[in-house]
Amino acid sequence: MAKKKHKEEIEELKAPDQFVSFWTKVGERVSRHRRGLVTFVVTICAATAALQGGRYFFGKRDAETSRAFAKIEQIASASLLPPDVAGSKAEKPDDGLPHFKTDEERKQAALKEADTFLVAHSKGKIAALAKLIKASLLRDLGKNEDATALYVELSGNSEVDSNLQLVVLDGLALAQEASGKVDAAIATLDKLSAASKSHQGFLADRALYTKGRLLETQGKAEEAKKIYKSISTDFPNTTLREEVTRRLALLDESTTGTATP
Repeated sequence: MAKKKHKEEIEELKAPDQFVSFWTKVGERVSRHRRGLVTFVVTICAATAALQGGRYFFGKRDAETSRAFAKIEQIASASLLPPDVAGSKAEKPDDGLPHFKTDEERKQAALKEADTFLVAHSKGKIAALAKLIKASLLRDLGKNEDATALYVELSGNSEVDSNLQLVVLDGLALAQEASGKVDAAIATLDKLSAASKSHQGFLADRALYTKGRLLETQGKAEEAKKIYKSISTDFPNTTLREEVTRRLALLDESTTGTATP
């Protein structure tokens, strides 16, 4: 059932529509499956491969390579076992899909699968997609220096489509932040904001929101407030509206001295 649903979603993305852009389609799918950075990146990479055409990424050994790449996606996006199954000796569902007890176990398995894939496919656009997924897995697993190195390798790489460079910058900023390199993260977010203008503003609201949050950590509340307000004005349909409203309210309370201890 899950495989059928996945196939239907890919066919939906492939469906021609002169009024709907690539990033609009991908963005809609991402919003339906937003479960964190890894799922976000996996969804985009899978959709990119599907929309751009198999041979463009997979080459002559299309079917075999496609299946190998899809295995990374299946593992990274696999559902977790329910607590009553995960904590017992009950059998796992017999649906042909991978299942894991914990999120970390799932990510470790996906990372291993990505490494296996990259041994066999170390170059080209499909390798770049696998590396992008690997970088997001490393970041989520707390291996931020390794993730940063991989994002830097992918940044500006000709094998990475200009669309995906936005995702690379987004991941790089998060890895830099997690490593305590806040100024570097802000500089990366500024690059992302500038680059997004050529791609219908994809990830622009996210870049601004993250920058505002980082400015808060530096005690620059007024600058952060300006950024949050610009998100509300420039991106009225942003999925970050609740977060932006909440942070603005907290900043207003702190500046008026009515914040709760």
